[in-house]
Amino acid sequence: MAPRFQPTRVAWPLGPEQLEAIDQMFQELYDDIGNDSIFPTTTEGDIMYRDDTRVARLGIGDANTVLRTDGVVPEWDKVGLTADVTGTLPVANGGTGLASYTIGDLLYASAAAVLSKLADVSVGSYLRSGGVGAAPVWSTLKVPNAAAIGEVPYGSAADVLSMLAVGTDGDVLTTHGAGNPPTWETAASSTNMATVMTRVVLGI
Repeated sequence: MAPRFQPTRVAWPLGPEQLEAIDQMFQELYDDIGNDSIFPTTTEGDIMYRDDTRVARLGIGDANTVLRTDGVVPEWDKVGLTADVTGTLPVANGGTGLASYTIGDLLYASAAAVLSKLADVSVGSYLRSGGVGAAPVWSTLKVPNAAAIGEVPYGSAADVLSMLAVGTDGDVLTTHGAGNPPTWETAASSTNMATVMTRVVLGI
């Protein structure tokens, strides 16, 4: 757009020519605004802002965008959850209320509308219920992560379950007294064979 009319610099006292020039300038400015001569493509929702040394127009943005700045000029854009927000989103707004986590942490409801973290523990522990209205807990009983067909679980230490591999066909499970793990043995070598045969003969 060509430069508009500018009056001679105002000097005091104002003379008739200066007053007429100022009046003409305001009239042209008023006419420009009325007939969209300044921003001929202005649409509903556009805004004006200062761009370097001039007044610029920012067109209306897409639906559900917000007015933000890139540090130089304003722009319409979506809210970025990485750089455009601060603080921790509370539970009431769909968040957790927690700002950090450690590997293995589990989230659970510790009270109405309150989320807490249950820290991880040693290998083999399992999660068990603390009862209705109570928090879950890690049990001190440690169980193996897997079991093969035919294996038998047994207590190998305090609060520790291990798996006894399956024996040979015909073997019998034999105990060796308190504090010792059971083993599979052939029927002929079993220390309990005499008792077993007595029961078989007597039918007891």
